[in-house]
Amino acid sequence: MPRTTATAPRPRPSHTRPAFTMIELLIVIGIIGVLVGLTLVVGKQVMEGGKQKLTQETLRVLTAAMDDYIAVKGEPPAPVYVAGTTAAPVWFPIADAVDPATGSMINSVGLFMEAARKVPSTSKILDNLPQSSVRILDIDGTDPNEPQPAVMTVFDAWGQPIRFVHPAFQGVYENAVATESMWPLPTRAPVPTYAITNVRRVNAVLNDTDKPDGDGGMCVGNRPYFYSAGEDGKVGVKKDALTPAGKVMEDFNKDNVYSMPPNFTDKM
Repeated sequence: MPRTTATAPRPRPSHTRPAFTMIELLIVIGIIGVLVGLTLVVGKQVMEGGKQKLTQETLRVLTAAMDDYIAVKGEPPAPVYVAGTTAAPVWFPIADAVDPATGSMINSVGLFMEAARKVPSTSKILDNLPQSSVRILDIDGTDPNEPQPAVMTVFDAWGQPIRFVHPAFQGVYENAVATESMWPLPTRAPVPTYAITNVRRVNAVLNDTDKPDGDGGMCVGNRPYFYSAGEDGKVGVKKDALTPAGKVMEDFNKDNVYSMPPNFTDKM
């Protein structure tokens, strides 16, 4: 019987994939970098869009409260707030401006809220403000020599107090003494001189060390308006102090969010 001889199995062909070349690795890394960059940009836009909508909703409720107050009272709130005691009152202009006595911004929207809460129907509208937008603020600190009161204040989605512009203090208002003779008060109290005697709400800074106090807008139809300073928290228009023509260098109002767009002038 013939002898059979076992044959050795044939080696299987190798299917090992060759490694990435350096160029391929760089291309993959570059694509991943582009995708990460696009994701960050889109994510930031979505986040900022959400903050914009929340701020717009906050301004909408404030405007509805203002409209209700005017409907009930027949006029906007007085442009002043009285703090202190009956024997020793302290008068504050409700202005979108700096208190020169303390260097702090006047808490204009907080003082508006104090006045608006005295009208029951207006107070109910203010209860619709987003809870995340409202909290107590003592804008110039707890020192008893710092006279602004700690009051409920409305904030934008970037964490800055909303600003309230009363037509009594709009556009450019500088180097003037504010007295009751300018705006008669319902109480007809003895004519006071307000705690703030130099309200500065300008639409331009004069140099790099100066800071703008307001957007410089004028109230439409002599009605107050509300606004947010936006993501950068800055307001006003910065002009080149070295240019006689006053060339505009930076417009900090571009990202502001308004309850209603104000009128702007070129006056400094």
